[in-house]
Amino acid sequence: HVCSLPQSVAALRDAVEADASLQQKFVNRHILTLRHFDASLLRQLFHLAARYELGDHPDGILAGKILGTLYFNETREHTFLSAASAWKKLGGEVLDFDQYIDEMSLQRYLTAELAEMINSYTDITALRLPDRDTLELNLDYFTVPLINAGNGEDHHPLLAMSDLYTIFKWRPDLLSEESISGKRLQIVINGNPAQTRAIRSFLNGIAQFPWAVERIVITGRNAYPLDEEQRSYLLNAGLHIEYAYMLYPKESAMGALRKILPETDIAYFHTPYTANTARMNMVDAYSSLKKDALVLNPQIQNEMAAVLMKDSPHNCHCAQLRGTLYVKMALFALIFGRAATTS
Repeated sequence: HVCSLPQSVAALRDAVEADASLQQKFVNRHILTLRHFDASLLRQLFHLAARYELGDHPDGILAGKILGTLYFNETREHTFLSAASAWKKLGGEVLDFDQYIDEMSLQRYLTAELAEMINSYTDITALRLPDRDTLELNLDYFTVPLINAGNGEDHHPLLAMSDLYTIFKWRPDLLSEESISGKRLQIVINGNPAQTRAIRSFLNGIAQFPWAVERIVITGRNAYPLDEEQRSYLLNAGLHIEYAYMLYPKESAMGALRKILPETDIAYFHTPYTANTARMNMVDAYSSLKKDALVLNPQIQNEMAAVLMKDSPHNCHCAQLRGTLYVKMALFALIFGRAATTS
């Protein structure tokens, strides 16, 4: 896909001018949700990530710094690997708490004790937690920046940042309302935004760029796919959200998808097929996408999804995997105030 090409990365880099005053706002900051960031800050992040992806990054700027990784009760997947790789590429060391998780859980460490351990042993820590409340309720205990690598079904800002970075490499004109040179996006989301942190975070991210989106269509037969708090936030941000079951009430889920996909620019499919859908039908549905449309976040670790998407020209999963490394490198550099050391 075009978003994977070096010239696309360069176009994103050139679309944003570095601003030291905005970059300073990242220093020593917790990264908990994209609702804490606006378009101006995210543009600075993506500009620096693009520079890094093009090879314009210094070595060793985080030498002597320690990234802690603490993942409770969930799989670590590539989130841990990309964070550790990004950190080490900048010269830092990783302290992985994984082998001590069971003991820490059994001893039921108080939050204050856990925070003191993190504050004493690390310079920044990536946390994955099984619930949505722990981070917000106990932030005062922590004196080092925290990176939310997933808190229950609530937020996963790092994944959403890589999603947005992929989109803006494809369409850098969408970064600013004044620079739009093409049509605004029509986005289809397949999944449950109320119970999926990846989708929730993606929506929070795209809400910072409402001018880029014409409409978002949520597929599925769940009558209330957005909880009330989500719906209110997104509508107040200026997003126009519709539901496939209301647009096509007499169609099956697959029938509605066939009608929607030909006009779709981005298909965000957390689950790119359903158990009751034949692969042949899904391949046929994907074939109706526009020539340069993106399919984001397929569950590539699932065997059927991998078979379904591997030959598709719309598949941006590998571009996301590559891009998330540079997004995290840029984020770490910004948090420690080292972005200005690049030429």
